[in-house]
Amino acid sequence: NFLNGLRPLAFGVSGTERMRLTSTGLGIGTTSPSHAIDVSTSSATWAGAIKNTDATNGYGLFLQSAESASKAILGAYSGSSYKFYVRGDGNVGIGTTSPSDKIELFTTDTDSGINLVANNGSNQLSHSPKLKFNGEYQSNGPFIQGLNTGAVGYKALVFNTVRTGNDYTTLPAEAMRIDSSGRVGIGMSPTAY
Repeated sequence: NFLNGLRPLAFGVSGTERMRLTSTGLGIGTTSPSHAIDVSTSSATWAGAIKNTDATNGYGLFLQSAESASKAILGAYSGSSYKFYVRGDGNVGIGTTSPSDKIELFTTDTDSGINLVANNGSNQLSHSPKLKFNGEYQSNGPFIQGLNTGAVGYKALVFNTVRTGNDYTTLPAEAMRIDSSGRVGIGMSPTAY
């Protein structure tokens, strides 16, 4: 009697056990699951895949946990530490399990950071993606962008904040630019001094 005797139920293929159901949980690739579902493999590829092939209305994976800063919704772990961590309060940590803001990047490598890359077919001549600052239900707030200004990928850092009256239907115009020579123009293009 599997229920009363609390005996595991094993499933095998070609004489080799592949899955085991115990009083703790379901183990795939392990005979001693420590979670409700425990998948273990030493294969040189993905350990698992969850696919929804409905290209129109399909959803991916739903995760739920306690809405608490001391609990996690998702953790990506490798080596000896978490590389990506989503707390129950919605804060996201990259390189940390205790993000103090909605997104926090922690690293001891001062040469690494956040890289915004765009490719519109011009490779290094492409403008960079925009870093946007919007309110709720707003899609055209002020933004910062790297604009290509030269044949070898020279870029200017442009700050777009200027609006006319109550016009909230168009993107703001350029207010300040730092060109690839380090010159700054406020309300005008930078010129040599």
